[in-house]
This record gives sequence, C-alpha cells and structure tokens, in this order.
Amino acid sequence: MLVVETVVRIRREHAGGTRIKAIARDLRLSRKAIRAPEGG
Repeated sequence: MLVVETVVRIRREHAGGTRIKAIARDLRLSRKAIRAPEGG
C-alpha cells in the first residue's frame, strides 16, 4: 500500500510528463506499483 504523499507525487510527476519508468526508479518502486494509482 502506498502512502498518500507518494500517490500525489506519482500523479504530479506523471502529469508533468515524467515517464513511469523514471518515476519508478526515483521512488524505488516497481512500474506496476506506479501504474496502479495512475489509473492504468
């Protein structure tokens, strides 16, 4: 389960154009974990 702050950061960065792979690397999470709160 992800913390609310992490989900907000994921959504903000993805909306800003950062690729899921880069976000995953930054947060040390799997790409699958990044895609879940992003809605797809």
